[in-house]
Amino acid sequence: MRKLLFAASLLGCMAFGHGGGTPCVVGKGAFTSAVLAPGPVVWYRCNELTGASMADSSGNARNGSYSGSPTLGSTGLTRDWGNCVNPNTSIVTASGKFGSVGTTSWINLDKFTLIVFVLSGATNGTNAFIFGSMGSALDSGFGVYRAANQTYFSALLYTSAGLENFNASTSITNGAAHMLTYLFNGTKVELHTDTAVDLAATSTSSTIITYSTSTVQVGATGGPAFDLPWNYNVSDCILYSYTITGAQETAIYNASVGLP
Repeated sequence: MRKLLFAASLLGCMAFGHGGGTPCVVGKGAFTSAVLAPGPVVWYRCNELTGASMADSSGNARNGSYSGSPTLGSTGLTRDWGNCVNPNTSIVTASGKFGSVGTTSWINLDKFTLIVFVLSGATNGTNAFIFGSMGSALDSGFGVYRAANQTYFSALLYTSAGLENFNASTSITNGAAHMLTYLFNGTKVELHTDTAVDLAATSTSSTIITYSTSTVQVGATGGPAFDLPWNYNVSDCILYSYTITGAQETAIYNASVGLP
């Protein structure tokens, strides 16, 4: 009888969380399903607690590594298990401390959707790169960043016409967590903050310049204009090889219920 009562109590805790009144789903959650459904090229959860490996959760085994030991196991920005204790974490980058993936021929994309979750903070007079693939001289690729002393997020796109810069319109409050989405369909550029369209513009060229030796960077890049990193929390860096639908983007956002 005691065993049965203990089992029932355990199941109740699993089903309703520690407070006993809020449903809780244990196991693979809606967030994982929503991210994987559109078929990501890569998905860096940045939820490692130790070590130098930055695992790819897309199923494509495009793993990266951490340089300089960024802070692992920091506050999670997404959640997979309903209202249970947050099982996900994030990393905090700093000078010389970031994640990267080298020699990435799969980054040669003519269309893409880039999603990243961040806890926003002041840039303190410097450009702060968050996620993307930019050449060391900013001569290739694409990425999202926050410009020095600005209250909005921005995106870079290097095409046959040169380097293009796009600024969102929403003013971001420091200390707030956000899902950033950057889409390029071959012509049109869009920036979204928490699924809301902040910018819609047309690129001057449809040809993105990328190289098979390009690297993907999380939290920093070696380019001279981005020599200082993000310095705040970043997690769940996701890349798709096409522009996902609004419904797919909303599903990812709605399932990420861990946003503070």
